[in-house]
Amino acid sequence: MEHLMRSIVGLIVLAAGIASLAGCGGGGGGGVTTDVGILTSDYQVLDLTTGTVESRQSLPDLLTNPAYKTTKMVFKAVYTGSGVVGALPGEFGFQADEGRTGVDVTKYYLATFEVTQKQWENLAGTTPWTSGQAVSVAGGAASVADGKPAFNLSYQAIKDVLDARNAAWTPTLALPTNSQWEYACRAGATSLYAWGDSHAPSVVSPFARTWETLASGTGPGLVGGRSANAFGLYDMHGNVWE
Repeated sequence: MEHLMRSIVGLIVLAAGIASLAGCGGGGGGGVTTDVGILTSDYQVLDLTTGTVESRQSLPDLLTNPAYKTTKMVFKAVYTGSGVVGALPGEFGFQADEGRTGVDVTKYYLATFEVTQKQWENLAGTTPWTSGQAVSVAGGAASVADGKPAFNLSYQAIKDVLDARNAAWTPTLALPTNSQWEYACRAGATSLYAWGDSHAPSVVSPFARTWETLASGTGPGLVGGRSANAFGLYDMHGNVWE
């Protein structure tokens, strides 16, 4: 299904403390507040130039305000709940180390969009997607744009940047755990994908940019270009992979 290039940067979690992310999402000290659970707004908006966070109950200009994909980063609350992760033998994409199991999560905040190239540049001051090897993948130079997802990043490079930011800022940033990411990706569904089990391009196209659903061009598109899932998160399938 998702035949575009992988990106480890994908989405970033806004959390109360890094230690809390090793388990169930929120709850550590020394972060945005004493505990993520104290935050009641659906959205938290992080200013990437100052490190300050603004709580918002709604963001009617989420898709039209360019700042949310360049100088700011929007996080959406994923509320405490239970779901499933992994796959059953014989299901599409099944791997032996990712068997189906139940999962419980406590409230956390996940970036609404894949991290864009401009956001990463503001976070890290680097542009790894412009290297010769990176632009040789699907889309070539057309894959490079401020509002397109960052890629060609290693886990360690991301961790180093987030650790540096966490030392200077009050909010704590981290990559989501496997359970946090998949729970948010499924958005309450127990099917293969958030929209169901169908691979039909007509069903997939509203939600995911893949080889099969490209209307034009190649490579990743601008983030937020397809419909959000039931949790209000964009590009959880397709575009670049998390």
